[in-house]
Amino acid sequence: MEGICGANAFTVEIIDGACTDTSGVYELSFIIPTIISNTGLNTFCSGSIIDLISSPGDSYQWALDGIDIPSATDQTYTANQGGIYTVTVVNGSCTSISADYVLTEIIPLISSGGGIDSLCPGSTIDLTSSLADTYQWSIDGIDISGANSQTYTADVEGSYTVTVSLGTCTNITSLEFVITE
Repeated sequence: MEGICGANAFTVEIIDGACTDTSGVYELSFIIPTIISNTGLNTFCSGSIIDLISSPGDSYQWALDGIDIPSATDQTYTANQGGIYTVTVVNGSCTSISADYVLTEIIPLISSGGGIDSLCPGSTIDLTSSLADTYQWSIDGIDISGANSQTYTADVEGSYTVTVSLGTCTNITSLEFVITE
């Protein structure tokens, strides 16, 4: 049955002289590769890594967001960014692609009411971090004393970030949110 890929139904016919006997139907299913992580989760802390593990095969090619990852040809791939991962697995003469594995990188996001990012003289902008356990706001790389809640009211221009802790992820810093006057 070499060279058979995909799902098929087969029977076996045995001929012995004038006697013929046919077996029942056997179903052959090709197994689609699966992906799991070494933690059992599909999230990881920004700045860290997570191992993605394919079901067994003869050879592998990992892809991120539909693009093959150069040299990612082992059963385990060490990921350092979120996205949609797949693995193409070859078993004998059969090639199959896994279902999408969505890996989410935990990184805080900053938003402002109405998407505003410019200050008028004497005005303020409320900046809000995504939900976390603890918060520390900074401007231009310097911690703002007492600014440790989910929302911060900005009254000067600058480059704002928030460093948060969420579950086992600690000291994760957002991308910059720039406010101009």
